Amino acid sequence: MIELRKHHRNDLMLALLGSFFFFAFTANAFGDLEEYFVGDFVWFDTDCDGIQDPGEPGVKGVQVQAFECGTTPPVQIGNDATTDTAGHYLLNLGIYTTAPPDFYLCFVLPQGLKCDFTLQDRGSSGRRDSDVNSEGCTDCIHWRDHWGTECLRWDAGVCCPDCTGTIGDFVWSDDDCDGIQDDGEPGLEGVTV
Repeated sequence: MIELRKHHRNDLMLALLGSFFFFAFTANAFGDLEEYFVGDFVWFDTDCDGIQDPGEPGVKGVQVQAFECGTTPPVQIGNDATTDTAGHYLLNLGIYTTAPPDFYLCFVLPQGLKCDFTLQDRGSSGRRDSDVNSEGCTDCIHWRDHWGTECLRWDAGVCCPDCTGTIGDFVWSDDDCDGIQDDGEPGLEGVTV
């Protein structure tokens, strides 16, 4: 066993105490590091009124990104997020001592979805409206102290006006029950579809 000389032991103790006081001072002076999150919901606004109505479904696969306000070119902060099958997302903005910088969110619809973003900031409830403009981005967001480290209120409504139309064809009596529409099998009147 190696024996430390007395002055080496004292140097070691001073170094350990110095490290302890440095980290204690740093924590008090700069605050604790904490992760910050934003999130909520992207939905199909079936009546395109800019308000979340009961029964309007979520949109899966929407990419969500955060960018620092006032930067050119845009500087992304945090990680990308993607909406789940119910349309919800949670985006990690990163780790900060007080709060994230002012930022805005941008939503990117899945490829092939022929829709637009619905009307922004409609109605009297900030919890049921769409927070994005026609380009899919929010206004600049300043973090509020009362939000803590998580704010789940940033929604985007999607309006698909070209998704309406009519479908139809023929209901018949399958007399031989073979699942095939044979010549002479008559149509049925008054069937509700």
